[in-house]
Amino acid sequence: MDSVIIGEPEHSREDGWHVTSSSIDIDGKTYQIKYRVSEDSIATGPEPFLAATLLPAMKLVQPMQVSGTVSPKLLAATETIQDIIHKWFPSEFQKIPVQAVSGLQDPVSPGTEVGAFFSGGVDSFYTFLKHQHEITKIIFVHGFDMMLEKKSLRSKVSGEIRRVARKLGKPLIEVETNARQLSDQYTVFQDHYAGCMLASVGLLLSPQFRKIYIPATYSYEYLFPECTHPLLDPLWSTECLTFEHDGSEANRFEKITRIAQSDVVLQSLRVCLNNGDNSYNCGNCPKCLNTMVSLQALGALKLCSTFDRKLNIQSVARMKIWNDRLLPFVEENLRAIESNDSNPDLAEALRICLRSYKYDLLSTNLDKNLGQFLASKQGVKFIRARKNTILRSFWRNEKRWLLREVFKEALKDLDFKFLSGTMGRLRGNLRKEEH
Repeated sequence: MDSVIIGEPEHSREDGWHVTSSSIDIDGKTYQIKYRVSEDSIATGPEPFLAATLLPAMKLVQPMQVSGTVSPKLLAATETIQDIIHKWFPSEFQKIPVQAVSGLQDPVSPGTEVGAFFSGGVDSFYTFLKHQHEITKIIFVHGFDMMLEKKSLRSKVSGEIRRVARKLGKPLIEVETNARQLSDQYTVFQDHYAGCMLASVGLLLSPQFRKIYIPATYSYEYLFPECTHPLLDPLWSTECLTFEHDGSEANRFEKITRIAQSDVVLQSLRVCLNNGDNSYNCGNCPKCLNTMVSLQALGALKLCSTFDRKLNIQSVARMKIWNDRLLPFVEENLRAIESNDSNPDLAEALRICLRSYKYDLLSTNLDKNLGQFLASKQGVKFIRARKNTILRSFWRNEKRWLLREVFKEALKDLDFKFLSGTMGRLRGNLRKEEH
């Protein structure tokens, strides 16, 4: 069986940034995974590349060989990491052996800094404000939610992140990585890989830090199987660096309630993943609309300068919930707005949006299973109990179709009766002739 081979890391300087890279031999191809870091004191070992490559290797079911010595704690934890990922995604990722070719790493001294990954979004602002007296540096990753080729947008966003860091009074570390050139071939970034990528960057910076916060996306009420998770994030820790998944005690509306009290947040909040026309926040995508709904409910939207348009109620009603991961944010907004009855029109728009999602989901399931359902005892019982409701619905929404179908069935019935009568007369005539 072929193995995934992580080469010995190489180090250099490029435009004043420290660069570390490693060749990854996988699936008959070689990828050169690279990290550029805005300041020195980075790890020389292979741990960042192990974290970046583990899921692609599991996808291919190929053993992994890691050149160089590896943290004993992290190497042991890869067993549990794989157990969790395999149970969550059994058809997509299988467990594999992970071998440290040069053995285990000797103990090293921990860093002294406390860091937090920071994107300028709701989750990262919440974690920063919650721990601002403890956090000593913030970390922004290029190539994470914005692809490296989007240079104009990256320049705009990183300029804003630097401005925020100065206002918050915290040093900023910028890291640029092309790890998604590998991961996007084998994983879905938001569902599978985001946590692995953050862990790989944190491991790269481990000589500086004793703890790094990974901001949570979901509250404990809604925890999905995904690669940034309170079960998984701490498992990427080493003997000298601890990762902490932070913020699951609050849902998205509660987080926005907290951060909307900060002028810095209202001047720089970034939530958009679409970034049409290189916009900071497009104001049209579901992430933008949900955030705008929360801010509107709190009376803070007009104060948030990174949204340059008013909230369109019709756009909220038409908002597409593309999967279950977006659903909690809509439901949380609706509960918050209904609890104080402050904006009935906005609440109704969210209800319409949720109904459309549920009807689409029902339609998809029925389309897959309709024939079997109608042929089942449950299907017969369901139709029999709801004949009048179904007919009234057709009469309201598909009147022309219903009349056409009834007319066709009536003609079939007349044809059948005519044919039956003709055949009866013919049989009668034949009997008479026989006698």
